[in-house]
Amino acid sequence: MAALAQIFADMHGWQELVDTVERVAASLPVSERQHAVVLATNYGEAGALEVLGAARNLPPVVSGHNSYWFWLPERLDGPVITLRRTREELEPWFEHVERVDTIQCEWCMPYQNESPVHIVRDLKLPLEEFWLEIKRFM
Repeated sequence: MAALAQIFADMHGWQELVDTVERVAASLPVSERQHAVVLATNYGEAGALEVLGAARNLPPVVSGHNSYWFWLPERLDGPVITLRRTREELEPWFEHVERVDTIQCEWCMPYQNESPVHIVRDLKLPLEEFWLEIKRFM
């Protein structure tokens, strides 16, 4: 499926992910950065952003995947940087959806390359209800 077997391909693309999130966060107006949050699709992305992005002043990272789901954010009222979700997935949840970047990684799995990054705003439903909808344990 890829140039590398999945066990090796899954070790690639983390730095590109962090670089992309840093670029997107830096593009936000200063007044919005302090309220920004990154919504990672899975615990691998969330962990990579927290570990590899620790020195880069990235926004806090949340995820509905596995044990990350237990850490319900206090709020999602600022801009939310979403990873690897389509506009169609995001529009039922957020009033404003804007694609702002693309995650590109040469050696990662093909389905992770060319992944969309959106900035979304204005959650349409209560946070607790949204959090239940994105819960994914596997």
